[in-house]
Amino acid sequence: MNQHFEKLEGVNNIVKEAFLKAVDVIKKELNITILVVEGVRSVERQAMLYRQGRSITEIEAAKAKLINLGKPDYAAIIDKVGPQNGKKVTNSLPGTSIHTFGYAIDYAILNSNGIVTG
Repeated sequence: MNQHFEKLEGVNNIVKEAFLKAVDVIKKELNITILVVEGVRSVERQAMLYRQGRSITEIEAAKAKLINLGKPDYAAIIDKVGPQNGKKVTNSLPGTSIHTFGYAIDYAILNSNGIVTG
């Protein structure tokens, strides 16, 4: 079973080691398999996720906030990635997600029927 640990490349070593220890204990003690969904996320990827499910008004407000924070380059990336389909999945603006800095890991649980949950 590929748990996609390759997606942990670039994650902070302390975070990665703690996560892998937890995954091992969960597997041994509970017989639950953890799948890595995403580790380090680029600013562009974060902008794409942020745009999902948001109106033009919300996007313009987000860009204005980034400009006011002195991050006009990040505001430009929101425009560059363009509209994205889907429901809202994050509230973190590009350049503000801890994924960008390697301190977060998204994961899913594979249940006993082989179905991903979470």
